[in-house]
Amino acid sequence: METQLPGDRIRALRKRAGYTVREIAVECDPPMDFSTVARIENNKGYTCCTLMRLAEVIGCDVWDFFLPDGLNGYTDLTADQKTQIHRMIASLSAENACKALDTESQ
Repeated sequence: METQLPGDRIRALRKRAGYTVREIAVECDPPMDFSTVARIENNKGYTCCTLMRLAEVIGCDVWDFFLPDGLNGYTDLTADQKTQIHRMIASLSAENACKALDTESQ
């Protein structure tokens, strides 16, 4: 599965939702400059607040910006199912971090 950067995913979700860069910028609450959206989509940085505003307009979760396209159907899951997936990912990440530390200390 190919790694996709958050900006690429945001662009794909925005287009799927039918927004232009300018339209989504205006729809955010509070509105943001379209150049901010362009910067985010070009992976030039973002804040948690800007991601939350974009997710609200698109109608998705911030987590969706970090998931690969290969997870088809994710957006159709219930909030509980998404939470379970997030916990599993966090758990696996923690386990891998511990394994890496164990390997480094040997």
